[in-house]
Amino acid sequence: MNILFVCTGNTCRSPMAELYFNAVMARTGGSHRARSAGLSACPGDTISHWAGEVMRVNGIDPGAFRSRRISRYMLEESDMIVAMTRSHAEALASAAPEFAPKIRELARWRPAGGISDPFGGGSAVYTLTFAAIREAVDNLITEITASGEEK
Repeated sequence: MNILFVCTGNTCRSPMAELYFNAVMARTGGSHRARSAGLSACPGDTISHWAGEVMRVNGIDPGAFRSRRISRYMLEESDMIVAMTRSHAEALASAAPEFAPKIRELARWRPAGGISDPFGGGSAVYTLTFAAIREAVDNLITEITASGEEK
C-alpha cells in the first residue's frame, strides 16, 4: 500500500508522518510505503529545524528529506491519501473530487483529534505534535497490517 501524507508546506507534519511511517516499516519488514506532499509547498525545502530535531531524537535521520508540492501523479499513485487536518482533506476533495474516496483525515486514527500545525513553535510544540502523529500513524499501521492490505 502506498500512502501519501498531506499538509500545507510539507516541512513539518507530513514529513514527520512520512519519515516515521517508513522507519516503522523498515524496522518491522513491512511492505507499505509512504510519501508526503504539501498543498502549498515550495519544492526542495528541507524539513523544518525543530521537526528535524524531533526526528533525530527519535532515531530517524531526516537529512535527505526535501519538500514536494502535491501533484496529480502523487494522487493517482497513492492507495490512501492522509490529510493532517479536515481543511486539508476538504481542499484535496474539492480540487480533485475523483480522489475523494482515497482521502482520510489523520484524526481518524487518533481519538484525541487532529494534528495541529506546530509551525512557529519551539521544541516542546514539535515534540507534542510528533507524539500525536506517532499515535495516529501507529494506529494506522495496525489497521492496514491487520486488514492484510498489501499492494
